[in-house]
Amino acid sequence: YEEAIKWLDIILTKNPKDTEALKKKGNALFNRREYLDAIKFYDKAISLDPEDAEALCGKGASLVGIGESEEAMKYFDRALSIDPEDREALNLKGTEVEKLGKYDEAIKYFERVIAREPKDAEALQGKGNALLKQGHYTGVIKFFDKAISIDPEFKGAWHSRACALGKMGRYEEALKSADR
Repeated sequence: YEEAIKWLDIILTKNPKDTEALKKKGNALFNRREYLDAIKFYDKAISLDPEDAEALCGKGASLVGIGESEEAMKYFDRALSIDPEDREALNLKGTEVEKLGKYDEAIKYFERVIAREPKDAEALQGKGNALLKQGHYTGVIKFFDKAISIDPEFKGAWHSRACALGKMGRYEEALKSADR
């Protein structure tokens, strides 16, 4: 991300109102877990275009990163009011709602993504996690397996698969998944 940030700095020096560059710099900082700095760049992008769902989601995700889940939900909601089918906003909102124990509501967000994009590994894992937390151990494996078939390096799906297998008493399989 270091090289990308250098190039984005050059772009932003020439044009500080380049919303794409502002969002990309926010994304790079987010990926480095520099959430407070990322928020500054998303805020600049939002000030230039208050209807930019991507910037709103980026700020929301950064707020989650600093433990401000309730505030983050407002940004996900704003993004969804602009684009009700925004994949990122739906996945992020579903994840946060699931953390609050609202599993049925979370499933609805993930299902909206899956209906439009059946190969969205994040949504498949999210739906599986919500079902797992409801105690549906046997039926969730298919969601994790599908997420893994789409992205074999998706550690979250491997971890969730291991948890589900462990809950079903399939410990050897669970250990193999956990080692991935």
